[in-house]
Amino acid sequence: MKQIVLSALVTSVIFGLTGVSLLRKEAAKAESITSKMQAQMEAERADWEKKLKKAKELNAQTTIVTETVEVPVVDVAQTPPQQLIEELMQMGSRGKLPEETWERQIIHRFEALIAQGHNSLPAIGQFVAANQDVIYARVDKAITGDTEEEQKQLERRESSDRYQAMRRSLRPTMPDGSFQNPPTLRLGLMEAAYRIGGENAAGILASALGVTARGIEVAWLTVWLERMAPGEYKELALSAARELLSAPVALDGGWREDRLSREHLFSVLHHFKDPSYAAQAQQNIIDEDGRLDHSSLAYLKETLHENVVPLAISAYNDPRLKSSRERSRLVGISQAHFGSHPQANQFFKDLVSSQEKDDARNRYYAISSLDGGGLSDFGRNPTPKDKTLIQERMSLLRSIGDVEMDSKTLDLVEKTYKNLEKLANGEGLSSKRR
Repeated sequence: MKQIVLSALVTSVIFGLTGVSLLRKEAAKAESITSKMQAQMEAERADWEKKLKKAKELNAQTTIVTETVEVPVVDVAQTPPQQLIEELMQMGSRGKLPEETWERQIIHRFEALIAQGHNSLPAIGQFVAANQDVIYARVDKAITGDTEEEQKQLERRESSDRYQAMRRSLRPTMPDGSFQNPPTLRLGLMEAAYRIGGENAAGILASALGVTARGIEVAWLTVWLERMAPGEYKELALSAARELLSAPVALDGGWREDRLSREHLFSVLHHFKDPSYAAQAQQNIIDEDGRLDHSSLAYLKETLHENVVPLAISAYNDPRLKSSRERSRLVGISQAHFGSHPQANQFFKDLVSSQEKDDARNRYYAISSLDGGGLSDFGRNPTPKDKTLIQERMSLLRSIGDVEMDSKTLDLVEKTYKNLEKLANGEGLSSKRR
């Protein structure tokens, strides 16, 4: 028994000594790691201190620059107006200059003329009276149409011009009175005279208005003179517009604004709500090429009001008119009077009854226009609010009850009639009607 106890004690002592030895080794190992970490931290700290010292030295060398450089300023008053105009005459081509630089140089010279005020007016008046010009705007290259390819190019250009004429006729507005970049030297000088102001400037503009052959100049001159002396030059502007519409002057060159001269001239008539050209415009609804003259039509619509209906119907049925799409605009003008105009009502019935393939599209517009859909110059027609008109349009739909229709057209008639019933009862309509 004593031997067993003694053996256990010896064993415990051995294990205890072994544990102490292990603890000492682990402690030594930990101490070694700690020393290495401290050494690394010291090294990093020394490195950061070195960098900080260097940064402070650099910062101490930074100075604030207070020295100014005098930029020479060109005194525009030192350049005579005549010389400025001569320089502008030489800038018809930008040569190798970047476009923005070229435009800035042109604008700078115009502003120099304006800065010199009334001293510039004699030179401006002399140039404008000389009937010369330089075009800065993009000019289309000349096309003779001698080859097949040139003929195609000419047709594309004419098609583009017709589209522009139609689009402008929808909103025949006058110019806003100021240029970001003057498109021609004459217009730039005219604007300069307007901005300088005064009786002499108005005299220059009025003289130009009386002799110019350009529709765009008539429109811009009218705007400037109306702002300088409202109403004083109205008759002069109207006379110039009517004269050029009646006897247009052929202008050389490929500038689109010259090719769209009539649209500018009609904008002047629209501005003053002048009906005096109506008789001549009626003769021009269909041009010699069998196309719709949108500018004449828009003018007649604004000046004749409901009396334009028989003219539109006559043009629609005119065999000279080639395009069924152009006939759609005639429907768009007439449909505003469906239910309130006897001739418009008969036109509606004729369209619905027609079996012509070309009338199918216009028949749809005619029917759907009754409740405020259809085809109009600016999108959908206004939804009718007058209860008498609503009842008349319902009656118009009932009058075509015996007309033979396909299922699609019949469905459209039924939906339109139901919409009119809702309107008659004071109910609103969904924005998505078809």
